[in-house]
Amino acid sequence: MQKIITMEPTSHLIIDATKKSPRIDFNASTGILQITGRCLPDDNHNFFAPALDWANDYVSHPGTTTILIIHLEYLQTGASIKVLELIRKLMPLKDNGKELIIRWGYEAEDEDMLSTGTDISSIVKFPFTFEVFGN
Repeated sequence: MQKIITMEPTSHLIIDATKKSPRIDFNASTGILQITGRCLPDDNHNFFAPALDWANDYVSHPGTTTILIIHLEYLQTGASIKVLELIRKLMPLKDNGKELIIRWGYEAEDEDMLSTGTDISSIVKFPFTFEVFGN
């Protein structure tokens, strides 16, 4: 069961990680949005709903720079669709004179996660920064 610790619209959203779902930490004050851990929630729609709602509010009055950091050990197909949806919600930032940076992390040996990131980057036609994490 997911536990939302804090959700203040356009302020700070924190969802604790579980064995199946990642930690989400979106901070409007800093412009840093992080998704970390394993991502295979039982119900992708319900899990990602707070993050997607938060993003809808955030793009209405964002900071100058937004950095989306995605460091996932595993991302199931259904969840990748929701991550893509989240990224699409953030795309208007770049069209409105704001800076958007997307950092996609993957473990050194995990070609699937790298491939997923490059696929999503191609779909949204936006360059990601790819970075290796863990050892």
